[in-house]
Formats: sequence, structure tokens, C-alpha cells
Amino acid sequence: MQKNDLDFFKKWFLEYVDQFSASDCFTQDNIKRKIEHTGRVCENILLLAKSEKIGEEGHRLAETIALFHDLGRFEQFMRYKTFLDSESENHGILL
Repeated sequence: MQKNDLDFFKKWFLEYVDQFSASDCFTQDNIKRKIEHTGRVCENILLLAKSEKIGEEGHRLAETIALFHDLGRFEQFMRYKTFLDSESENHGILL
């Protein structure tokens, strides 16, 4: 995976989550929380990749996986106003 691939995916992610912006504070706060969570997961996966001495291409792949790991949570929250699969549906199959 090349750097421009990761750049493309980061741009795509930001455009994707932007569609979930809302005027009500409850929704906006929860969407923001999930975006921040994804950012922390990306940071942590890079720390893990570094500690495992994975090469640069592996770092980019790991970060891409982290970036996409919770995409279904955004749709889940918009439909059900919860992040709990037990109160809605499996977020892993939502998009």
C-alpha cells in the first residue's frame, strides 16, 4: 500500500463521516465521539506496528484497517441512536 492510497482513504473517511453531521447536540456529540475514537485507534495501531517493527507499507495498511474498523457505527447511531449492537443490529454489517 502506497502513501497516496492511505491519503485517499483518509479523505474518503472524512467525507463519509461528514454526511452524519447533525444539528442536534446529542447526535453531533456522539458522531464526534466516534470520529475521535477512530483517531485514537489509528494512533494505537501505529504504536503497535512500530513496536512489532512492521515496515512502512504495513504501517499504512494497519492504519487503513483502524480507520475503517468502526464504519458501521455511524449508520448504527443514525438509525437507532445507540452504539450497542444488542439494542440495534450488528454494526459490522452496516454501511
